[in-house]
Amino acid sequence: MNHLQQAIIRRRWYDRSTSETARNGAEALAFGTNLPSSVKAQDQPFVRCPGRPACYKLRAVNSQPYTIHVTDRVLDDLHERLARTRWPDTVDGAGWDYGANLDYVRELAEYWRTGFDWRAQETRLNSLPNYRAEVGGLGIHFIHVRGNGPHPLPIVLTHGWPSTFLEELEVLPLLSDPAAHGGDAADAFDVVIPSLPGYGFSDRPAEKGMSAKRTAALWSELMQGLGYSRFVAHGGDWGAAVTTQLGLGHSDHVAAVHLTSATIVGPHLGEGSAPLS
Repeated sequence: MNHLQQAIIRRRWYDRSTSETARNGAEALAFGTNLPSSVKAQDQPFVRCPGRPACYKLRAVNSQPYTIHVTDRVLDDLHERLARTRWPDTVDGAGWDYGANLDYVRELAEYWRTGFDWRAQETRLNSLPNYRAEVGGLGIHFIHVRGNGPHPLPIVLTHGWPSTFLEELEVLPLLSDPAAHGGDAADAFDVVIPSLPGYGFSDRPAEKGMSAKRTAALWSELMQGLGYSRFVAHGGDWGAAVTTQLGLGHSDHVAAVHLTSATIVGPHLGEGSAPLS
């Protein structure tokens, strides 16, 4: 079963288990639209969901379009450092027996220095809808693509370590526009792909404590601020740890999680309980 098929199965489960009212409420709040005229979002940390008296929502995040641009100075510095690499000795005929093959690594480094076209990659990445928003005091970079379907399901995809948001881009068109790839438009997703704090084009935390649990709280705030009061989540590697924490700590907003690697989460023992030895 491929990733798209798994996502479709979970999407259909979500449609059966979540009321139409709840999903319409999330859609109506997209990007802070359709808010009651009496609410001044800039004055209130929370706003009331339209048509849902018991529902309150984080106000929209201040997201701005973002253009990726790495300066020539940074690229020139990288090329110079690659050229100055001090290579180790190797054992004759070792191949890959003692780690990475030295000839292969040197060839790869030379490609990075003289063959890899970063500007072409920038152009490709900037063809996507890039944004940055202040979330929890940090500037967070993310891709946000609206699904092409009648009721797209919101999903946040979290990359792993040591990686970037690029690892999620292959599934992006399959999730956002399944009809264009042999699927059903009814299975479309609104896709949000953030860069972890300190990765890619997100801000680097200046204080300790940026754990998977803390990142999950940022993602919950981001998704709600984009108008998604109910969403699903996917992650692998460190992204799986973040996604697990989304499911554990934010189940009032997270309908389901999908993981591509197992994470270890200690059992909840209750407030004030002694830790397990």
